[in-house]
Amino acid sequence: MPICTYCTDLPGGIPSAGCCEGQDHENVWVCTKGTRPDPVFHGERCNCSCQGLFCLAHARKHAVSDEHSTLDLCFHGLAVSLAAPALGAAACATPDSTAMPKEGKRAIVDFLQFAEPGEDALRKLSSLGIAGVLRRLLGNAAPSPYHFARFPDWPLDRLELRDDFFTTSRLRKVAVLAARLVGEGWSAWRHRVAGEEERSLWFLRRTPTRANHVALGQTLDLLSFWSRNPAPKYLETFDSDELVAALAPWENASPGEPLKDALTEYSDMPRDADAIALWLAGDMFERPLAPVH
Repeated sequence: MPICTYCTDLPGGIPSAGCCEGQDHENVWVCTKGTRPDPVFHGERCNCSCQGLFCLAHARKHAVSDEHSTLDLCFHGLAVSLAAPALGAAACATPDSTAMPKEGKRAIVDFLQFAEPGEDALRKLSSLGIAGVLRRLLGNAAPSPYHFARFPDWPLDRLELRDDFFTTSRLRKVAVLAARLVGEGWSAWRHRVAGEEERSLWFLRRTPTRANHVALGQTLDLLSFWSRNPAPKYLETFDSDELVAALAPWENASPGEPLKDALTEYSDMPRDADAIALWLAGDMFERPLAPVH
C-alpha cells in the first residue's frame, strides 16, 4: 500500500489505509487512526452509512452535504483529533506569553480549516470581501485574517492566519468552538468504545496516570453534556486545567484563564458555519498576543 500523502513530516512516511474517496483525490492516500506514533491521522471511514474512506479535507463536506449530518457523528475520530489539540493550544495561550509554539498555531489552523467552521465558510467570507462586510457591521475597514496558500509538501491549499488573528478574545472563541466539538466527538466515541477507558483517551498528547483517567473522563463527560445543552449546571464542578494541558500540542503547556469562564461567556455561540466564520473574524481591532514563531 502506498504511503500516506499527508505524512510528509515523518521520515520514510506512514503506510496508508487506502485512497481518499473525495472528489478529485484519486491519488491522495491517507493513514488512519493508530498508524502513527502520535495521535495524528489523516483519514477515517464514514460511520454514518457509506463506510467510505475520506481524508480530513473531505470529511466535513461529505458529512454535511452527502450524509446530511455532522462531522462528529460521521467521523468522530477526526472530529476529536482536530478539536482536541486546538482546544489545548487556545486554552493554554495567555496574553503575557512570549510566543505560541508553531505546533499550537498549526493545530488551530487545521481545526478551523477542516472542522469548524470549515474551509468553504472561510473562503466564502473572504470572497465576499470581509473588509466591506466588517465596515458595514462595525463601521471600520479590516483586512481578512483568512487566506490560503499552496505548499510543495502538502496535497492541497492550507489555511494561513495573520499573526494578528491570535488575540485574547479570538483564542477564547476558538477554545469554546473546539471544546464543543471535543464534547460532541467524545460522546460519539465513548458510545463506540463504552467501558474501554484506556482506549478512549487516545487523543491526549501526554498520557495521564491510571488514576487520572477516570477524572479526565468525567471532565469530558461534563463537556459532552454542555456541548449538547450549554446549561450552567454542567459547569458547576467543571475543572479542565489538567485536561487542556494534556491536549496542548507542545510540552510543559499550562492553561491560562479557566476554560469554564469562556464556556460561560460564549454559551450562545453560533452553529452555522458561515456565522461562525464571521463571528471569529469580527473582532479585528484588539491587540494580538506575541507573534507566533
